[in-house]
Amino acid sequence: GNEAGPDMWRASDGLKGKPLLVVRGANSAILSAATAEATRTLVAHCDVVTVPETGHAPTLDEPEAVAGIDRLLARIS
Repeated sequence: GNEAGPDMWRASDGLKGKPLLVVRGANSAILSAATAEATRTLVAHCDVVTVPETGHAPTLDEPEAVAGIDRLLARIS
């Protein structure tokens, strides 16, 4: 079938008020820039990092990802 899957927007309600980092590949066909920005709007403490020239699964060792992770850890430590 062509099921839509779970409603992740409802799940994001539990993230409100908590630090969140979204790391997306610029070439992702799964997580669009518009969806990442909508998440930033919905979750006040959300940082969005886009890794250039990368598909859906960044390896998290890219400089942009490392900088985002460092910012997230600084906020929670």
